[in-house]
Amino acid sequence: MHPDKIATCGVILCGGQARRMTTYRGKKPLVPIHNVPMWQWVGETLHRQCARTIINLRDDALDPDIGALGATIVYDEDSEAASDHPADKATRTNRSEGPLAGILVALEWARKQGYRCLAIVPCDVPALPEGWVAAMITTMTAANADVVTAKTDRSQPTIAIWQTALHEKLRHAFTVQGVRKIDAFTDTVRTVHHQFPQAQWTRFANVNTPDDADAMHALLADRTAPAALDPKANPYRYQRPAYYDEILAQEAVDAPVVAPSEIASHCDAFIAALPANQGINVIGYGSLMWNPGFAYIDAVPITLPAHQRKFAMWSISYRGHPEAPGLVLTLVEQPGTSMVGMRFRVAAHDRDAVLHYLWQREMNHMSYIPMQVRYTHAVAGEIARAPAEEDGAPPSDDVGLAFVLNPQHPQSAVHLTQEQAATIITHAQGANGSNIEYARNTADALRKAGVHCSEVETIMRLCDATQPTPLACRDRR
Repeated sequence: MHPDKIATCGVILCGGQARRMTTYRGKKPLVPIHNVPMWQWVGETLHRQCARTIINLRDDALDPDIGALGATIVYDEDSEAASDHPADKATRTNRSEGPLAGILVALEWARKQGYRCLAIVPCDVPALPEGWVAAMITTMTAANADVVTAKTDRSQPTIAIWQTALHEKLRHAFTVQGVRKIDAFTDTVRTVHHQFPQAQWTRFANVNTPDDADAMHALLADRTAPAALDPKANPYRYQRPAYYDEILAQEAVDAPVVAPSEIASHCDAFIAALPANQGINVIGYGSLMWNPGFAYIDAVPITLPAHQRKFAMWSISYRGHPEAPGLVLTLVEQPGTSMVGMRFRVAAHDRDAVLHYLWQREMNHMSYIPMQVRYTHAVAGEIARAPAEEDGAPPSDDVGLAFVLNPQHPQSAVHLTQEQAATIITHAQGANGSNIEYARNTADALRKAGVHCSEVETIMRLCDATQPTPLACRDRR
């Protein structure tokens, strides 16, 4: 399966009113084309080009017609940011906010699920050309853009690909600045247009009147009508590669994201048990080694006994998504082994801020057990030094904070063989990019630090021998 498809979620915006179509007024998605509701034509097109397709509705008025078919629905009032940030509660999206409200809730849903891109299309353009998603992603990638919109003889702002990383900026623009027009927001980010050839322009026609519906019947005469949806078959779900069926028994890794306020409280409880006005040592063994993201005084290699570095945690956001998770490194308690990692010394005046940063970064699913562990210094010399001043009492230089895998957590993947892990890592994609990119960055960091890790080196050899080509998929429609 192409990486662009794995990393992309599609959303059908179904908020149109159909005011010029008396029979379907308020039910625009249900306008029939060859006896099939218009939104299902759009869904079929997106399903062939995206890993997952969801439906956006203004409210639950169409639930008996759309929700009953089993498709995943996000409502304009479902934005997770409203519940996470109390200041936003008074400005939650409502039932008449336009397509930007639907884009917002879909972006937040897709980002939470681990998708990197969101393909947006309204329900009233059922004849879109094949391959339009991949073509637009190619343009967006080449321009390093945040948004790419379709362009025919005019701009098509509601047919677009958005980076899901925009969700926080859009949330602020929508709730704080009162932005309601798509162009008013996309003009503030890196936006490009993908020009479609003139021969395809008719494929972007909207259905707004009975005459438009008649014209669409003729335009789609050469296409096979979508098959009836089976509610029990989870319509438009990700077509998971077959190798997952041998590795992952469940349909998806069920590990809900924890609210930032709960994560902060968990961190505060950890801080309360620490001595006042004292720094802390942080142990890095994976991405922290090459991307710590916090201020530290110095970093030196250390040896941690009775623990092993292992690709044993399912990544359901950053490097995969719940139905096709990736794998990231974690610490696994294992007597008789040892692991060489990096000790970052954090000053007392930075300690609490650094810990809150780490909790928000590492504990969003509560899959780790943060604990103070004893280590010894490795033979190699100092690796890196960041400018900082020590203040308060320095931490004891044989104890550090490590994030250790909770083996009972749903994200635990300690049962995988190295061959299975390499297959997953070679193909998985998430909101932060490909799984193989993460693995290579970590392997490079270990080599630069002079650290030999048989787990990582073996996995990388197996990944190099695995061809990242599309494998057999099971159709979950």
